[in-house]
Order: sequence, then structure tokens, then C-alpha cells
Amino acid sequence: MTAWMEIFRTIIDRTVPPETLQIDEDDRPELVWWKCKKWALHIVARLFERYGSPGNVTKEYFEFSEFFLKTYAVGIQQVINLTFKK
Repeated sequence: MTAWMEIFRTIIDRTVPPETLQIDEDDRPELVWWKCKKWALHIVARLFERYGSPGNVTKEYFEFSEFFLKTYAVGIQQVINLTFKK
């Protein structure tokens, strides 16, 4: 799990090459750079949605939910906040 979270974090944090900014704004979502970011954010959002609140998970996932919050939540949120500030 740690390797996957690090991959998501790296993809989200990676800067998009300057030449992609020369492409029409409507066409940018079709670029691989933006698709990778989009799907990494979708996956991370789903993980937070599912495991980000230990009080809202079933008993079988409670322990994992606490582990997820303690281990990954802060680091991923920091990267996401920095991405939106760019």
C-alpha cells in the first residue's frame, strides 16, 4: 500500500511540462499528463471517501481506516493542497 500511495503522491505532485500549456485549454484534459493526475486524484479521493472516517466504516475496516489516516492522510492532503495552489 505504501508504494501505491507514494506513486499517487508523486503523480499528483509532478509538474506538467511547459509545452502542454501551449495547447488549447479545452484540449488539455486529453493529454496523458492531465489524465494521470485526474485518475490519481480520483483513486485517492475514493480511498478518503471509503476509509477517511473510522467512525463510518464497518468493524472489519476500522483498524485499516485508522492506519490509513495515521499513515497517509496528512501527506496526501498536503500534496493536494499544494497542487491546487499552483
